[in-house]
Amino acid sequence: VFYSLNAAAALLAVRELSVPSYTMVKRSASLFSLVMEFIILSKRPRVRVVVSLVIMVLGTVIAAIADSRGTRLGWAAGVGSCLFQGIYLAYVKKSGAETGLGSFGVLYYHSVISIPILIVFVAVMGEVPQVLAYPQLFHPSFLLVLFFSLSMGVVLNYALFLATDKTSPTSTLVSGQVKAMLQTAVGMFTFGGGDTSPRYLFGTLLNIGGGVGYGVSKFLEMRERQQLAHAQT
Repeated sequence: VFYSLNAAAALLAVRELSVPSYTMVKRSASLFSLVMEFIILSKRPRVRVVVSLVIMVLGTVIAAIADSRGTRLGWAAGVGSCLFQGIYLAYVKKSGAETGLGSFGVLYYHSVISIPILIVFVAVMGEVPQVLAYPQLFHPSFLLVLFFSLSMGVVLNYALFLATDKTSPTSTLVSGQVKAMLQTAVGMFTFGGGDTSPRYLFGTLLNIGGGVGYGVSKFLEMRERQQLAHAQT
């Protein structure tokens, strides 16, 4: 259920926000994942990790207030997507440990359960008539692009579940920090670009700075665990 809600909210946020704004709000998913890990998995975060995430979210809030191109609905959908993502990533870890299912098994059941939920969402949003009215719906070039898009989505979802199963929900999000920075930079000049006001740019830089600090903190945390395990052996 949370997997489907995350996908639906993310698609709505993509429609309503620019690429840099969407990237910033989705990067805040790390904070929600951290909270869900604490609630569901009883995992306590380090102080430096929390500080980095607070800086990241503060930058997102500043950018959201200054954003003249995005909508409140888009930002709300982005926050909702972060919340749902944090919940389902934590439950992926928990369900995998309790049931013994591998990454592929968990992904399979999540996908099957999501089908009726997403069908309802598509119907409610009124997207079926729009799809059927698309003039190039059955054009070979469109079908080819659609096929590659679906294929990449399959690989992305499997990689996400695999990373979560083999590491932790928060560590899964660390790997997306570099990609998010590049995506923000590219998005400022493509697909309509982003807001260029000083406050928006300051919020963007603050968000990126928090992301860098978060990645470094998690890397140091991982090294400390490795050194402790080595010392015990």
